[in-house]
Amino acid sequence: MKLKDKIFRYVIFTDIIITTVILIITSLILFNFFTYFKTEEIYLNNGNFKNYLSANISEIDNFMNMIANTNDVVFLFDKNKLISKYASESLKKELMKEISKKKIISEIEIINNNGESIHLGEKNKFKIGETLFIYKNSNINIIILKKLDSYENKKLIVVLKLSKIFENYLKNNNRMDINLITYIGDNIFVTKNNKTKTIKKEELKKYFKVENSKFNIKKLKNISFYITESKDIIYKHIFNFIVIFIILLIIIIFLLYLLSNKISKNTTNSIINMIKSVEAYDSTNFVPIEIKNNYEDEIKLLTLKFNNMGKDLSKYIHNLEEIVSERTKKLELQKKELKILNNKLKKNSITDELTGLNNRRYFDDRFIDDFKMSSREGFYLHFSIIDIDHFKNINDTYGHLAGDFCLKKLGKILKENLSRANDKVFRYGGEEFVFYYFSKEKENFLKILEKLRQNVENEDFIYENEEIQFTISIGGASMIPNLECCNTYNKYMKMADDALYKSKETGRNRVTMVL
Repeated sequence: MKLKDKIFRYVIFTDIIITTVILIITSLILFNFFTYFKTEEIYLNNGNFKNYLSANISEIDNFMNMIANTNDVVFLFDKNKLISKYASESLKKELMKEISKKKIISEIEIINNNGESIHLGEKNKFKIGETLFIYKNSNINIIILKKLDSYENKKLIVVLKLSKIFENYLKNNNRMDINLITYIGDNIFVTKNNKTKTIKKEELKKYFKVENSKFNIKKLKNISFYITESKDIIYKHIFNFIVIFIILLIIIIFLLYLLSNKISKNTTNSIINMIKSVEAYDSTNFVPIEIKNNYEDEIKLLTLKFNNMGKDLSKYIHNLEEIVSERTKKLELQKKELKILNNKLKKNSITDELTGLNNRRYFDDRFIDDFKMSSREGFYLHFSIIDIDHFKNINDTYGHLAGDFCLKKLGKILKENLSRANDKVFRYGGEEFVFYYFSKEKENFLKILEKLRQNVENEDFIYENEEIQFTISIGGASMIPNLECCNTYNKYMKMADDALYKSKETGRNRVTMVL
């Protein structure tokens, strides 16, 4: 029997998978619907509360216009104290009556430009600015202000309880699980259950925010609102939804497990037997897998192919170690050759081809570190610049090849005379050379340089049967580098270079030192 025929018997398995997929898709649709519903609900609440708040503000505005136009306000500031007192008492009764009738009003005052109350005797001081509000006793009180037309420096204000307005809105709409977020300047407040508290900007993450849901009331400058729900409540609904989904998923997985266990027992016996035979494969002693009659056709074909492959591999496997060993030897040889080439390349990159001395590039890399070390450790740095006198005349008289000959010979003399382990000699460029070393104690550097100068002066240079004589001028510096004399290596080299220039000026073939 073919494997596909046996699998066909268990098509029910596919039905379970389809059921699971349908469950997941349905859950996603319900979740999206829930999110959409919450978003629309918040949009609706913001719109309704905006209208409700605007209606309250308009009502208060009309009331303020009525109060501002009464005779009591006109007579309040009359010069006749008797008339003023009578108007004050009358106005106070009217205002207190209005406060007791409108629960959303906490205070009604007449103030001057400094925000000081000049009526009703409360002695409050109101901060008058673009945003008018008072936050006290866990409540936001919004100040509505109206100038009294007859008195430029007098204003009528009404202080509204925002939390009371919001509470009335919740009762009217039978909703007690939503919050009011209020932005006043840089301050953020949240109102819930008739209580208001200040929060920081990062605490807004606790509340569900819908884009473009924030709104303003024209009468209230620099104050914005939006109604939202706490994420804890939303998360609770989502959590319950997830719990139901997980329970259903666990049930389906358990059913799938039972069904899969039955399917695997009936369809994989032949595959398991073949895997055991493959795991027992030995490259040194390959034994073909036995093909049984109860194997499926595909497994029989796979086993036959594996047996043929095993036989082919056995023909070549015994030579594998020998091939690997031979290639390893070649690789090691190539590594050694590459190392030699790398070392040669490195040496060539830091060596002057003509003189065999270290070149300018190596000097630039090395001297900076040596200079810092000498300054750090307090070592004496004995540094000199050596220059061939009248080298141009040698090139002009004997030719450039003769000049190269002289450079080679000088390089050889430098190697022979400056051969201590601490001596460092470089061809700096053209006919210039650099020599330096360190010492813990002060040494007679001048003596070493003078001996080198004499050896060059006394040397006979024979080039193509012609005797060429030349001398060298040297400028040197010998001291401990520090901030007082030479805080950078460039300044130290400049000191030696100036000394060399002085040797040239005073007749050449001499040593000038800076100590």
